[in-house]
Amino acid sequence: NRYQSNEEFEPGFDGLKNSKNYSDLDYNNKDSIILMVFAYWNLVEYYFPYKYVMDQKWDKTLEEILPLAVAAKNKKDFLLTMKKMTTKINDSHGYFFGASKWPAESRFFPANCKIIDNEMVVIEIVGDSLAQADNIKIGDVITKINDKTIKEHIEENRDLICASNEASYLDRVVKAILVSDSENVKLEFLKDGKYETKSMNWFDYHDSHQNEF
Repeated sequence: NRYQSNEEFEPGFDGLKNSKNYSDLDYNNKDSIILMVFAYWNLVEYYFPYKYVMDQKWDKTLEEILPLAVAAKNKKDFLLTMKKMTTKINDSHGYFFGASKWPAESRFFPANCKIIDNEMVVIEIVGDSLAQADNIKIGDVITKINDKTIKEHIEENRDLICASNEASYLDRVVKAILVSDSENVKLEFLKDGKYETKSMNWFDYHDSHQNEF
């Protein structure tokens, strides 16, 4: 990087330490919103070593994100906009933390999956009693969730998950697809060459990630 600094870049480094109250923003104040966007943009502009290998020029990202941030109506909208901004660094180490990862009302599928050829294959049961109740087994193939194909779910999350390459993105998007804000979820499976649709009740993280057997 052409910019030099005497700062120690080590765990705990805070590139935003000179921005007052950045962790306690007034989301109704447009000046505060703009300050936070520019503070984050400059953090990447001056400190991120891979800026020149991003898929999109960082200047263009600012042009796209700033109007969205200014138009944000509440904290949730603003944090979503910043999350979209973070994905543009194309780095699997990139996250934007500003709220709890999953809202309290989130419900989860009782198994882990892997995306193969735009379908989801169950690779691990994490809530055995719940999986047994709905006859979910390792090797099952999920083709749709709530009437959307897995490919559609993959594409609609693309602006929300930061990843350095497609393989990394497909690994990370699985968790986003297997969470719902409703406990009743409709799934389509491919089993023994036949499509099967069923409605499942998904549960909170604690119950859905607890093996009893």
